[in-house]
Amino acid sequence: MKYCVLQVVRLRDGAIRWGIFHDTSEPNRYLERFIVESWVNHLRQYERFTVAD
Repeated sequence: MKYCVLQVVRLRDGAIRWGIFHDTSEPNRYLERFIVESWVNHLRQYERFTVAD
């Protein structure tokens, strides 16, 4: 499995689970999924973006 910057960012910002999936019927399409403990935590993720992100 390749190292993914998105995974590091999501987990750093409070996600408790993270995954990325490739759509085999559309080669250029990916789906990112992450789970946070609450809606408030999800909204806080937008406040935590850094220039590097």
